[in-house]
Amino acid sequence: MNIKNNYRTVQTSAKIILLLGVFVFGVFSEAFATSFTITASAGSGGSISPGTTTVNNGSNQTFTFTANTGYYVSQITINGTATNYTQASPGPSSYTFSNVTAAQTIAVAFTRSVPPMTNYCVNSGATVNITPNVLIILANSNSNDEDFVGNAVGSYSPTSKSVSGRSALINLINTYSNVMNIGLMTFRLPASNNPYYIYNAAYFASYNQESYCPNPPPNCVNYCINGDSADQTACQTACQAQNSLFNATYLLEPGTLTVGNPLRTTYCALVYPKTIAITNPSAPSNYIYYSQALPFYDSSPNDGTLFIYSPTYSLSIQSNGAGQGPYNTYNYYSSMTGTSDSGTLAGSGTPGYSGPGAQNQGLVPTDSDV
Repeated sequence: MNIKNNYRTVQTSAKIILLLGVFVFGVFSEAFATSFTITASAGSGGSISPGTTTVNNGSNQTFTFTANTGYYVSQITINGTATNYTQASPGPSSYTFSNVTAAQTIAVAFTRSVPPMTNYCVNSGATVNITPNVLIILANSNSNDEDFVGNAVGSYSPTSKSVSGRSALINLINTYSNVMNIGLMTFRLPASNNPYYIYNAAYFASYNQESYCPNPPPNCVNYCINGDSADQTACQTACQAQNSLFNATYLLEPGTLTVGNPLRTTYCALVYPKTIAITNPSAPSNYIYYSQALPFYDSSPNDGTLFIYSPTYSLSIQSNGAGQGPYNTYNYYSSMTGTSDSGTLAGSGTPGYSGPGAQNQGLVPTDSDV
């Protein structure tokens, strides 16, 4: 009995030794391999170089992939796992395996970036190999100083139309430069130009909280335009949930125009109701309410805060460009401490305004205004 147990013990130990021998042999055969195969493949729309290749143990191997015209590298898969690859610029891209100690795989996928272009000769109608010439004109107008809701932020602000436009242009060039000739043009500025300074101007401001609704439903503009009572009720209910003092009938400027007047439609869409509230610099316990801001330019770098209103303002006066008029005229003040809007409408006096500055001034519209 003891002998059989001992025999079985020895027999089991022998099997373990045999298995260990197979395992060790496998490890040693991998460790002492002199080369490994890297299997390379490319999808339609481009190529990879070199193709499948053999690499010495411990060596590096770089693969270059080139997209065909109208394509870009959209994905690289290494050993079955997709990478977070994004092609940063046109032209060949590459991937390097470093210190290769085992077989590897690399697969590259390409995606069409532009539709195929078929160009025709004007005279014969025959298909010919013509590279289109595209001229892009870059505007250096006032509107590039704004963000997309009109606030004056300066042309170098990340939120400006200028920066967004430049980003779109760079993307356009990167995408299409291999299939078309792209030219850029802008307008030449005068050799000597007087500097102007940019200020953010809240248009059609209100000092009364009744005008304010930060997130109005579409019913509000609809009511302002058509006077519909159902829209009025829906506007009043939604806005009073946000501001208990809101009054849908507090129309201010659009209310001076009759329903059906095209100008009323325009102004209702622009300035009713007031959706933005900022602290009044000259009366910090009060607020200024508005919904539309645009750049204001002046030759003075130190305007500070100005309160500008027209005692004879008319919504029906439409300016046609610099020097053409007719224009509304405005009075400048350095302070407004009241909460009444009675001084903001024509012929209603100037309650709350103080620190008079320039009087009866005309304002020349920028391209944002017209």
